[in-house]
Amino acid sequence: MSQDDDDGDNFPPFRMSEDLLNLESRMKLISSTMKSTASERKLTSDTDDDDELGSHARLAIQIDVIAGTCSETKLCVGSEQDAIMIGRAPSNMLVCHDAEVSGRHATLQWSYPRGCWTIFDEGSLNGTFLNGEKISREHKVKGDLYRLSADDMIQLGSMTRLKVSLMPEEMAAAESSDRRHSLSAESFPKSLTIFKNRVPSFHSLVSPKLDASPSSNAVCVAVSEELRFECCIVSCTGRDHARKSQEIEDLTTVQSPLMNTDSMYASLFCVFDGHCGRTAAEAASSALPEEIAMRVQETVDREKINPESYSTKEFKTPLHDAFLAADDRIADEAGCTATSILIWKLHDDHVYIQGANVGDSMAILITLPETGDEKTIHNLTEDHRLSNPRERERLERNGIPIGEETRRLYGLNLARALGDRFLKDEDLGLSAEPSISPAHEIDANHGAILIIASDGVWDVLSIDQVGAIAIKVDEDSHGTVSDIAAAIVREAQSLGSRDDITTLIVRMWSRNSWETTRQVSFI
Repeated sequence: MSQDDDDGDNFPPFRMSEDLLNLESRMKLISSTMKSTASERKLTSDTDDDDELGSHARLAIQIDVIAGTCSETKLCVGSEQDAIMIGRAPSNMLVCHDAEVSGRHATLQWSYPRGCWTIFDEGSLNGTFLNGEKISREHKVKGDLYRLSADDMIQLGSMTRLKVSLMPEEMAAAESSDRRHSLSAESFPKSLTIFKNRVPSFHSLVSPKLDASPSSNAVCVAVSEELRFECCIVSCTGRDHARKSQEIEDLTTVQSPLMNTDSMYASLFCVFDGHCGRTAAEAASSALPEEIAMRVQETVDREKINPESYSTKEFKTPLHDAFLAADDRIADEAGCTATSILIWKLHDDHVYIQGANVGDSMAILITLPETGDEKTIHNLTEDHRLSNPRERERLERNGIPIGEETRRLYGLNLARALGDRFLKDEDLGLSAEPSISPAHEIDANHGAILIIASDGVWDVLSIDQVGAIAIKVDEDSHGTVSDIAAAIVREAQSLGSRDDITTLIVRMWSRNSWETTRQVSFI
């Protein structure tokens, strides 16, 4: 894609209503500012541009990555999104895997008073440029706000370039319905519920910021036809953080397929819970998936595996080494828990699931036989709080004295985590050594429910209680993943959980159930 492409040719025709004619006029007005320099479009905090631009309905925005390691990536956003974070970390809405792009590099946001899209640099290391003019300040200092116009060129560092297009939202809806790498509606099981005009995409995805009150309108963030699953996330800020106006410290990452694993069908699901802020969780959400993907692919390459003959039934060593390597990359005084679940498929169509974790964000797997056989709950993780006798024994074996009433290790109630560099450098007993579950096999005639949740759930609910909720809702709603996630969050809130709550649900289907043609319901 070149800078001179005419993006208008990519959209199907539509009927211009009177409102759209107003929008067309507005687009011409905004586009005319392209001739102005970036400095002329700099906005100040006390500016009140409640002029002609702000008097009309808002525009959708499309971002095309036209140069860099993620070229040909496209993001089209309408009125449901007020801000677009861009950076290398998976927590961003637009992820750029470029070494010169900072974890959180720049943000695009809609300005209601000014009636336009704007951009500001998040304090990036290598700078942000608008139409060739630098708009960033120094490293770790947030930049000024600039008005965006149609056909603007944004550059991140020296390589990644983005092209801006503005359009009426009807055009954005048409574009969203035709995204690459998405499945057709007919291929989804009937339980799948997604936002209208938002199609699950096979890229690295992260849970969006959802409303504090859970609802059935959870976003379905991943669907895999090869692995026969659908996934959604419900997340809400805890009472203590909300009272202090602090942001949620939970973070989730879903990769389907697992990046850089071309020789096998695999997906990765991660939940991170930061302490002392979310900086370590953001760093881990980028480092851990990269390390896991690299080591899984190395194993595949070493054994000269392909999807037709693949026979590896566990990834214990790659998962173990990935956690330690990711921890080495997190040079942060803060830390986080990390729970990662790897799902892959063998040539016989059986699916395997294996978990690894540090901390107290835990995961369970519920197997669902198609017949009347009893459903089984498997724990995929280990609780690494100091209340766990096995963790206390480990610390005592390593020469760390723990009193009978001690429930915290130098301020933390955890004995294992990623990050917390100071405590680890002082060799005070905190470890990044993960607990790794056996690999569980799900044959083609069985379904399953995978639940990964932060400690806001496990503080007030046991494994059996969470499993019972999931089984009941799954039976009552015929497998609606959003209903399962919302029910668990509601129950945790009703029992007085004060911490951030995140629940990630993966509903796996038997081959017969998945292949049954069903209709997607839109909300």
